Amino acid sequence: MSNPTVLLVGGPETGKSNFLFRVWTRINSGHGLIEKDGLPSDAEYLRSGSESQLRGTFAGHTSQEVQVISNIPIRLRSDPSRKGLLAVPDIDGEQIDRIYHARKWSDNWESLITENAAYLFFVRVNSPQTVAPLDWISCHHLYGGTPQANMSAPAPDGGAVQPVPVAVETPTQVILVDWLQFLRRALHDKYPKLDRPKVGIVVTAWDCVPADFHGGPSAWIRENMPLLGQFCCTNDDVFEFSFFGSSIFAGDPANDPEFAGELATVDPRTKGYVRYSQANLESGDFTIPIAWALGWESVT
Repeated sequence: MSNPTVLLVGGPETGKSNFLFRVWTRINSGHGLIEKDGLPSDAEYLRSGSESQLRGTFAGHTSQEVQVISNIPIRLRSDPSRKGLLAVPDIDGEQIDRIYHARKWSDNWESLITENAAYLFFVRVNSPQTVAPLDWISCHHLYGGTPQANMSAPAPDGGAVQPVPVAVETPTQVILVDWLQFLRRALHDKYPKLDRPKVGIVVTAWDCVPADFHGGPSAWIRENMPLLGQFCCTNDDVFEFSFFGSSIFAGDPANDPEFAGELATVDPRTKGYVRYSQANLESGDFTIPIAWALGWESVT
């Protein structure tokens, strides 16, 4: 069987890189559920990203030219005999969208889909890149009905008015569900007897969730991305799902000067958290979703 692998999947600016760097900081500290079992081959990439966070700033957007696979040798801190190689592709979110539109992925992606792989799908609260689905009321308000049927222009020869198709972006939840269907088909074709691979849904920027929302990450998905929530519910026999929330600093230093000033007076590693389990527990250990994905920790 191949080495344990966790793949990070998400569109542009969903927080994948910042999550990875915070996970590495925790692994490197030796205080998480998971600790390092040697140095990764691309330690400089991980170091530079985590140092940005230690300065109290978010790491920048992953360039479309960057195609990094962070190979991190790890072990379970409570049982050092349980070892693995954590292979985490950190690939620009635009590639996720391109694969959706092209209806195919590369041989490199195909090679990462193994019988010993788990997957973390990322969405971000209040992301400007998230495309919300249009309901009928919104369509009527914006277009007077369905977009394609009601936008029109004169024909070039001066004849009858012709409908003009309107470019409506694909909702983010549709792309994520489609990716899960890609995985389901690929895994069935390659490993027809494989039993329920793990899929974690990580809701980043959890500090942006309204204060009056008292549910956990699974409830947030059901309310804000109902199609994704329904897919997870109805395909629980295919995948083992779990839901997580994460906040790198428990605030936004990029857009909140007062919080940035407060963050400058403390160790950023003491800030931030992940939320997990049906009880919506909170922890500063960012390795929890990774440990769950590897089958080393239960989060029920």
